[in-house]
Amino acid sequence: SKTTGERIAVFILPVFDEDGTTVLGTVQRNYNLSDFHELMVSEVTEENQDILIVDDTGSVVAHSGHEISPDEPEDQSSNSFYTESRTKESGSYIAPFNGFVWRVGYKLDLVIGWVSVVARDQSVSMRAANRAAMIVIVVGVIMLIIGGILAFEGILKP
Repeated sequence: SKTTGERIAVFILPVFDEDGTTVLGTVQRNYNLSDFHELMVSEVTEENQDILIVDDTGSVVAHSGHEISPDEPEDQSSNSFYTESRTKESGSYIAPFNGFVWRVGYKLDLVIGWVSVVARDQSVSMRAANRAAMIVIVVGVIMLIIGGILAFEGILKP
């Protein structure tokens, strides 16, 4: 915004006549991108999770981990989620970054070309599944021991 110096997005939609053929005018709304940042921060549900939106050029619109400065735009155009979104509407992949293995999912908005991204630390996202698997293993071992004891007692008693 030239007035406030803050980062904004301007959404403009045409207003058509009753036939839907002639544009009578437009409706527009300015959104402060700091509001997008706050919205994404409220959607983070676990440690080591990032949510971000990039525009159709790969520039970060908003990020849950930090606010984007108007003076220092963040370019993600070489990141896999952006380059893949140029040919696929949505997808996911696993990638190492900063000492963690991340599960990354993205979705392209076909109308405006922005990409929504959620990245989660794989060890955190797999924690619940690992816990459930461990319970099954422990119960299985206990049942095996009980079965062995019962079988052994059956052998000893004629």
